[in-house]
Amino acid sequence: MKHIVDDRLSLAGALFHINESNVLTPDPTNPLFSVPAGQVRSRGGEVSATGTIVPGWSVSAGYTYLDTTIAKDNAGNAGRRLPNVPRHGVRLFSIHEFEDGRLQGFGIGGGLRYASGRYADSPNTIPLPGYTVFDAVAYYKFNRHKLQLNVENLTDKHYYPSGSGPSSIYYGQPFTAYLKLSSLF
Repeated sequence: MKHIVDDRLSLAGALFHINESNVLTPDPTNPLFSVPAGQVRSRGGEVSATGTIVPGWSVSAGYTYLDTTIAKDNAGNAGRRLPNVPRHGVRLFSIHEFEDGRLQGFGIGGGLRYASGRYADSPNTIPLPGYTVFDAVAYYKFNRHKLQLNVENLTDKHYYPSGSGPSSIYYGQPFTAYLKLSSLF
């Protein structure tokens, strides 16, 4: 569902309940293979708002709730949470673009991404902690071009967004900056 309150605010929301069948689970006769015998249930909701506070200042925010459960598998994990899926997620980003004066065309912004704790494995024995990372952007628009600097994980936080068992826990993206030039034709 999406609702535009006025030309400055847009609200969206969704509720869902999904049952998925034939999910790959370990083959009981050969652990190196998988067979399509599992079932997974996902239910939850998402809300988001995007708007303009004052001319030149925009904000976007969102929240996601996910309740995921392994309903059936060949490894005895029924009833456990689906791995690598956080129960809560939050996104918040704000940008201010100067619309007149000497700084016209410049924009600067920042925000955060949050994911709650989750498990790296189907038996739910390897917990991964929740994390929050901060991002930033600065840009300049000129003629039909835009020069933009994006910085992700501004504080160089060490975090673990996912894993696939005790020997495979993955690091999140470290401090990363990239510069981009785009043109409109």
